[in-house]
Amino acid sequence: PVPDNDPMDFDGHGTSGAGIAAARVNNGKGIAGVGYHTKILPIKVQNDGATSGIVGYGALRYAADMGCKVINASWGQYGAFSQVLQDEIDYVHSKGTLIVGGAGNNAINTDFRPFLPAGLNHVLAVSSFEKDGSPTTTTSYGTSVHVCAPGTDLLTVRMSFGYHSVTGTSYATPHVSGLAALLFALHPDWTPDQVLKQIRVTADAFDTERDPDHYG
Repeated sequence: PVPDNDPMDFDGHGTSGAGIAAARVNNGKGIAGVGYHTKILPIKVQNDGATSGIVGYGALRYAADMGCKVINASWGQYGAFSQVLQDEIDYVHSKGTLIVGGAGNNAINTDFRPFLPAGLNHVLAVSSFEKDGSPTTTTSYGTSVHVCAPGTDLLTVRMSFGYHSVTGTSYATPHVSGLAALLFALHPDWTPDQVLKQIRVTADAFDTERDPDHYG
């Protein structure tokens, strides 16, 4: 895809994710973002109707250069490990920025078919779970996944004003991005790896007996 300067989020994907991470709180309206008073820098990484592809990695670098502490990457593609892409992630990491990436929605074991950027080093990979706490049947899984977050029938903002319900790892991911922002606010001296570890080791374990094929 070719970048453009049209700021409109044509399908509302980014707007809905941003609401989960950082919707204004204590205003008596709608929803409250996980990140409380977190500031966001919206960056368009796809053309109207096109996937983000390699353009998204340039956006990661730009966000890090602009001083963002957390980058929500609710996008990606399945593919083999790429050192070129890992180099981009390593640059962002070197700037003290944590990338939080969605693990994908195709019920694929990412140990055999990685979903990038979530499957790259220094990225906090997020899958989703249902309202009853069980893994979402459509979410991708594997040892590269660090945590799961709510990802089914979530109420959030919509681009054309108002609110709507969304589902998928794209919307599980900003829950974790909002949490990471809170941790950086509480511990501004922490590294991205420290924030990632804090989130991972303090998460509740799944009851793997309910779904041993997905999470063992």
